[in-house]
Order: sequence, then structure tokens, then C-alpha cells
Amino acid sequence: MRPLVVIQQFWVSFVAFHLCLSLQAELPRARLDTVFPLGARRGTEVEVRLTGIDLDEASQVLVFAPGVTAVITNVPTFPSQDHVVCRITVLSNVPPGHYDVRVHGRFGVSTARTFVVSDLPEVSEVPRHHTRKEAMGLTVPCIVNGTADVGLIDFYRFTAKTGQKFTIDCAARTLDSRLEPGLILTDMEGNEVARGRQGARLQFTARSDADYILQLQDSQFRGSAEFGYRLEVSFAPRFDFVLPLAFNFNTNNAPMDLFGYNIPNATLMTNQWFLGQQVEECALSSNSPRYRLAPSLQNISEAFADSVDLWPNGGNVGSDPVRVVESVSTNILREIEPNDRIENAQTVSVPCEVSGQFYPARDRDGFQFSAKKGDVYFIEVVSQRLGVPTAPHLVTQRLTKNDKGELKANDLKESADQEANYGGVEFNTSTRDTVQRFEAPEDGTYRVVVRNRFDFGEPQPRLVYHLIIRKPQPDFRLLAWALPLIQTKPDTRTAGPWTAFVRRNESIPIRVVAQRRDGFNEPIHIEPIGLPPGVSFIPTFIPPDANSTTLYLMTASEVKSGAMTIKLQGQSGERKHSAHVAMTLWEVADYNNDAINSRLTRDGLVLGVSDREQSPVTVFPAERKVYEVAKGGKITLPIKIERHGEFTGLLKFRALVDPVKDFEVPANATNATLELDLSQTKLAQGTNKVELFVQVSGRYQRFGPEAIKASEGEVKSAQTSFEEASKLAAEAVSKEKENPEAAAKAKDLTAKKEAAAKRVEDFKQRTQPKDVTASCFAEPFLVWVK
Repeated sequence: MRPLVVIQQFWVSFVAFHLCLSLQAELPRARLDTVFPLGARRGTEVEVRLTGIDLDEASQVLVFAPGVTAVITNVPTFPSQDHVVCRITVLSNVPPGHYDVRVHGRFGVSTARTFVVSDLPEVSEVPRHHTRKEAMGLTVPCIVNGTADVGLIDFYRFTAKTGQKFTIDCAARTLDSRLEPGLILTDMEGNEVARGRQGARLQFTARSDADYILQLQDSQFRGSAEFGYRLEVSFAPRFDFVLPLAFNFNTNNAPMDLFGYNIPNATLMTNQWFLGQQVEECALSSNSPRYRLAPSLQNISEAFADSVDLWPNGGNVGSDPVRVVESVSTNILREIEPNDRIENAQTVSVPCEVSGQFYPARDRDGFQFSAKKGDVYFIEVVSQRLGVPTAPHLVTQRLTKNDKGELKANDLKESADQEANYGGVEFNTSTRDTVQRFEAPEDGTYRVVVRNRFDFGEPQPRLVYHLIIRKPQPDFRLLAWALPLIQTKPDTRTAGPWTAFVRRNESIPIRVVAQRRDGFNEPIHIEPIGLPPGVSFIPTFIPPDANSTTLYLMTASEVKSGAMTIKLQGQSGERKHSAHVAMTLWEVADYNNDAINSRLTRDGLVLGVSDREQSPVTVFPAERKVYEVAKGGKITLPIKIERHGEFTGLLKFRALVDPVKDFEVPANATNATLELDLSQTKLAQGTNKVELFVQVSGRYQRFGPEAIKASEGEVKSAQTSFEEASKLAAEAVSKEKENPEAAAKAKDLTAKKEAAAKRVEDFKQRTQPKDVTASCFAEPFLVWVK
């Protein structure tokens, strides 16, 4: 089989390029912004309002979770397309956790938002509770679904009994919210009792029977429907971490201990404190049904961490998850203190895995092992990718003795951040965790020293790490996302949400990147599994010495509208892995000024297909074949153009190959050519994918016959209102001199008349075709360089 070579050098620049341009937004594409309430107790049903843009003709609210169903109860009629109301039912056996919810309609599947299933009573905030006097009363335990308002504080009030241990937690970021919450707890006199300094969480023990006031606000006093939160006030245990941090699915796992606060039957840890409370410890039996494992809620930097969430108590009342590393090792250890000096380094037998803590302050942990000359190990520290704010630093040393028999350590290698970023500005995969390749220069004893470079501030027992010393295990992991369309506005640095939405006769690109591990350098074949009829793909793979490729999905003229999850599978020999899928949460006007918030989806790639919508143009090779050219030669690629609807204008092409210049094709043209000079264009030997980005001007009719008919009814109603208001206003004006109240009535009726006239004009304007500049990707050419 001929190798397919992705034009790696171009795509590196293209990823940077398309982020410097504004997102394509002239053709509608479903986007979901907010969900409220943000969750529900299992065994209940709740009415949920979902807001966004381009949610026209919503047919489904999707939650890909057994036992969770959503039924649309209200789809707004023309001209509103910004919200949907549904009823979500959660069966009593649904595991608590975070789930993705989406809306499917005429313009594809929307971006995802988080919906939480809990096992506590839930309420929604009351309309006004922005002063201490108006504080909303709570019955503990409970979860409050709320939103922050601009410049305002939300106040809550609850009663505590002597000795009760409370956990108060405000979830926001994990719910895709813009909120950066702050919590302050006071007594009824206004004296501060506790403050949420570590995120938006505080815990305290009531010293007497009393009422307390809790205030919650955004750190910058921002607010809107996009600043949602879930406030939990409960007596539930909080599990901060587990040791060891690894879980082996294939063996009877090593004994594990849970650490946290308010844990039943726990023992207090000596000299370990967090958030003003002494850390508690209890055993977790791996043979017990008191836990379950579930995929982690992962940030982009955690995509390659191989971690899962462990839910103690099976995720029932009184538990939350702790993150653990999936392991295949049978030698999983815990650090033994003291081990901070060369004389007391903990002796381990390699390969092994060791879990420890960056605690107390300025802690450094040493582990020594024996190795033969030429032995190769990969030494990795997993910490920041487990969701803790750390920056591990790793030093490998050779231990020797001097003439006096004293141990000496000679540094051989040190490492810190893994700076490899495969996802660009939007999906930054770099991490503060570290890994290094170690080859023993001679027989002897070696020492690994681990410390936290972020060792400042209050010592925190929860700052844990997992050290892995392994023989080379060449392998790979994958990350993918739907590539946004672009516009040629080089001065903008916009990024924002995008979905895998494909119309009839359209090609869309899916970016796939690979993290290669332990020297793995084999080709990785990418295949989408679960494509519906009418949707096809061009076989592709990530070649050796490369880390990325683009998978193209293409539709025929006959497809069926729908939404489905697609598994993007990578295979290399016997190795098979499915790609995580990334998404951007919010629009960012300038990513140099504002951070881009991204995360992984929980359902993989969700593809939306529309049979109502059609690509403005379909651009593809005149012959679907592999074109051949000699190295350094020239080749002409024939382009076929099919225009749809009223998109007959000038076509602008950008070849995603350096240094080919942009070119144009006249209006109404149906054929074009692309000239490649391989003495200038950098195509590697083998089969290359030559990709084209296209823009075309035309007129787009958003609303179909049903919407236009509804609009005509609205226009008629508005005109009737206008005529009635005009008549009454004229009568009021004529009586103005006789009746002083008539003047005010005339003014009111005149305003209604003007509003009705505006409605008439608005409805007429909305249903007219619009002049747009639409963008799309062409079906790529395959070019074989001899």
C-alpha cells in the first residue's frame, strides 16, 4: 500500500492561521450556550430551558446516557430560534455524574453543555435574594441551581446544629459556566466564619446552634445566564485523593486508602490539614461494591493521562469522585517517608509505580533502584493531569561512594514540562507533568528525585503525584476535533465553538492528532466507525515522524437527517485506541487577551446530518484518483465545481499547501485547475493530501415555506394591530382638548402603532433571502510524488 503523507509543515501553520481569522458564521449552525437548571436528582424529572443560537426546528434534546431521557415540550415559533424547553427524566438507577446535553435541529447538532445527575434534593434560586435580609432559606442538605447577576451577590441562609460538619461547594467551571465563584460564610451579625479560598469550596464545623448567611458572587461581579452554578450545602464526605493513585483493571488491585473530610469511620491524619480541617483517612477495599469507575471529566491537557474517576460508595449520597491512573503494573507502591535525603531514599525494584504527596512544604521525594548498563526506562510523573495545581520536576542521578564511603549523587538528567502542543491555541495539550527517557550508562545504583516547582503558599496534602518507571512501551493516544471554517481577516484572533455538521453534497474536515509514547513511530490508520448511509470518508493515516492528519467526511445528494455518535479509531498493528474529542466552550474575540476555554466531550464525536440544508458549492477532483508526479516536476489538478441554490458568484480558493497563492474562479464557472510546481511546493515522496478551502458569494434563504407561512400570519396580525392602534390614536387625539387623559392615551397608542409597524417590517426582513459569503472545504486531491 502506498503511504499517505499528510502535509505536516503546512498544517502546523494552518492551525495557527485559522485561529488568526474570524470564525465562519454566515450560514446557520446550531450552538447551545446555557442549560437551566444545570442538573437534577436521580429519580426525578425537571423542566429544562436550553438557550443558544440557530436552534431552528429542534427535533431532539440528546443525552447519550442510559436512563436519562429528554422530551421537547416547547419549540418557539418563528421568528425565535434561540431556546428550547424540554422535560428531562432521570431514572433512580442512573449513576450520579456529569453528562453532555445537546440540541438537534435543522442546523445540525449543537455544541454540548453539562447536565449533572445528583443524589441530593435540588431547588432553583428564588428571583430576589441579593441582600442579607432577602437571603434565600435552605433546607440542608440540598443543591441550589442558580445564575449570577451583574454587580450583585446571592445570599443564602441555613440553620446549623452544634458539631455538624458542613461541606459547601459551588460548582461552575465543571459545568461549562463562565462563573469564577467566591464564597463567604458569616454568622447573623456579619462576622466571617469561613471563606472559599481553594476554588469555591469551604468546610466548617458548627460550634453552636445558629443560623448562618452564605454569600456567593463572581470574582469580578460579572453575571448573566452564562454564569450558572450549582451550590451544594450538605454534610456529605469530601474525598480529596486516594493512595495509591493507580488502578489495575486486570488484577486484584493493591489496597487503597481514601483521604478527605467528614468521612465516616475515618481516622485523623497526623499533621495533615486542608481548608482549616484535619485530613481524614479510611480504607477502600477493591473487592467491595462500594465504588465504581467512570471516565474522567478531563481538561484538554489531561487527554493523554489514561485516568478514570473512582466514585466511592458507588456514587451515592455522600461521595464525589477522585481521579486515578489506569495501570497495567503489578508493582504499585506508596512512598515511605522520610525519603528526602540521599541517605534515606526509598529503595524500589523497577519497573514500578509509586504514588506520593508533595507534602509538607518544600518536600522532595527520592527513590533509588539498580540498573544494568544499557537498561532503558521511561520515567514519568503524572500529577497536574490528575487535576491538581502542581508542576513536577524530575531529576535522575547516579549514586556513588567516595573514598570515605559517603554517598554522592551526580545529576544525569532533569526534566519539567511536556511542552508538546498538538492542538494549537484552542486545544493546548501541553502539560506541567514530565517524562524522560533514561538509559543507564553503567551498572550501578540510580536515584530519582521528584519535587513540586509550585511549592509556595499553604501546604496542601491533596497535591499528589504518581511516579512511573517503566520499560519502553511504544504506543499512542489520539485527540480529534471538527475544524472550523475560516475567513480571510488576518487582523482578528477569534476562536469559538464548532460542531461536526454536514449538509448534503458537503465535505467537512476532522483534525486528528497523536501523542506518540516511548519512541513509537509507526503509521496510525484512522477510521470513523458508525457513519450513517450517505456519509463516506477518505482513508487516511498519520505517517511515521508525523503527529497529525485530517479526516474528511463527505455526504451524497441523498442523506437522512439525524444525529449519531461516531467513534474515531486509530490502529497500528495490534494497537487500537479511540480518539478523545475536544470542543471549545465560548467565543473569544481575541485569544491574546482572553483565555480559550475548551474541554473534552463525554460522548466522543457527535455528527449532525441535514437533508434540508445543502452545501453552497461542492468542489471535488474532476477524477477521483491518485494523481502522479515526479519529484521536482509540475502537475495540473482539474477541479470540478457544482453550484447549488443562488451561489453563482465569484469563487475564492486557498490551497492548503505552501507556498501556493490564493486564486479566483469567475462567477458561474463549473471548472478550474490548480497548478503545482514541486520545485517550489513542498510535497513529500509518497501520497499527499492536497486540500482546498473555498469561499463563494450568493443569496441564502434561511426560512422554509412553513416559517414563511407563519411569518405571513404574524405580519397580518401585526398589520391589524397597527390599523387598530392608528384608529384609536386618531380618536384620542381628536378628544385631547375635551379629555386631559386622552393625551396620555394617544401617546400610548401611537407607541403601539409604531411597535406594530416595526413588527411588520421585521417579519418581512427576516423572511427575505440574504446576501452572504459562504465557506466550505473541497474534497481533497491525492497526489503521488514518485
